[in-house]
Amino acid sequence: MRICVGLAGLGERWHDPRGEVVETCSIITTTANEVVRPVHDRMPVIFDPTDYCQWPDPRTDADDLRALLRAFPRRS
Repeated sequence: MRICVGLAGLGERWHDPRGEVVETCSIITTTANEVVRPVHDRMPVIFDPTDYCQWPDPRTDADDLRALLRAFPRRS
C-alpha cells in the first residue's frame, strides 16, 4: 500500500543584512492525534491528498484553510 502525505508549511526567500539570499521554511504543527500523543503533544499538520491544492492557495477562504490545520486522523 502506498500512502502520500503533504505537510503544512510556509516558505520565504529574503535577503540578509549582507545581501545574501536566505531561503527559510517552517512546518506548521497541531495537537497530536492518538497515535503520536504517547510520544509528543504536537505533530506536523498532515494533509490528505485531496486537500493538497487548497494549501496555501490565496483564493481559499481563511476559515477553510484554518479547518485544514488539524491532527491527521488515524488510518488503519
